Amino acid sequence: MKGTLAIIAVFATLLVIGCTAPDGTNANLKDCGSNLTCFNNAFSACEPAKVQNTDTDGDITTTLYGEVKGGTASNCTIYMKINDISVSANASDQEKLAMFIKGADMTCVGLSAENALSAFPKDEAMSKCSGTLIDLIKAGKE
Repeated sequence: MKGTLAIIAVFATLLVIGCTAPDGTNANLKDCGSNLTCFNNAFSACEPAKVQNTDTDGDITTTLYGEVKGGTASNCTIYMKINDISVSANASDQEKLAMFIKGADMTCVGLSAENALSAFPKDEAMSKCSGTLIDLIKAGKE
């Protein structure tokens, strides 16, 4: 009996090690670099992937990290974080308030991957997310 338990323990350990890279990340995590199309395709199938993208909209430049944690197409988990944000000197006072969201993040559980990207600001997606970023988005809607 002890031999069987030892074999099960070794198998379980190998399974966990096989799914985790030496740095503790998911070994199956697809690195999309800054390619949003790659990330969106992975998200549509709820396949583990990550992206780091920098986007400039007017006077605001934002660097966002996104990760599809996994699940199924109808029950997907994602993580998003604002890694950096900069505002030009020409920005309005309201735009300068964007600086306060640097470091804000959120995790969304139970999203339908097929339409979540287009549906994100809708109430269904908003109710499935938690974290400082979603708290700021919700506060801005009030």
